[in-house]
Amino acid sequence: MRRIPGFPSLRAFEAAARLGSFARASEELCLTPSAVSHQIRALERHFGRALFRRENRQANLTADGERLLAGLSRAFDAIEAACAELMPSSGTGLSVHCTPSFATKWLGPRLPGFMEANPSIAIRLSSGAEPVDLMRHPGIDVLIAYGQPPHGTGLRVEPLGPEEIVALCRPDMAPEPGGLTSDRIARLTWLESSFSPVRWADWFALNSLTPPKARGARPSTGAPS
Repeated sequence: MRRIPGFPSLRAFEAAARLGSFARASEELCLTPSAVSHQIRALERHFGRALFRRENRQANLTADGERLLAGLSRAFDAIEAACAELMPSSGTGLSVHCTPSFATKWLGPRLPGFMEANPSIAIRLSSGAEPVDLMRHPGIDVLIAYGQPPHGTGLRVEPLGPEEIVALCRPDMAPEPGGLTSDRIARLTWLESSFSPVRWADWFALNSLTPPKARGARPSTGAPS
């Protein structure tokens, strides 16, 4: 059994000490000032010491009262945080996650205009290069991702548009007579994006080309080249 005073007395004391007034505490707690005073006196009797100095209709904390307020403030903050986790969302916040490059080059420059047009919506933006599983991150409302669309109960997928993926090479190689034959391509170093689901084998197949035997492709953070 916990040896603590009644919660109403503790709450009355915390409100009066935080607000610096019995009257304002009574307004916050929807009690009469006499009820607040009664709760605090009951708490003082429990501890056997004064928590307020009552002088000229002012209630100032004693040294013991300040000690109790410091401890109760931490406890009440923890209680409030625990209760907030179970409260339903107010719908005024939006958590958005995307890749760093998308956040910097596209989303970031457009956010000020969106926030000006929608002042009631608070945007919480996070970014990261690693894939994110929305089913394991319920705190994310919108995920702007690259690659295959995710699947899961409650998820809605909206494509942002098609993407054109091409093979690139150094400018000095393109105008050479005969172009890049399969044999010449086989002798080159191929780079593949670690984020793109498209691989060189897909590119050869889409262009009706026979993939040459090569040394293998190296991963890269850029586009296929």
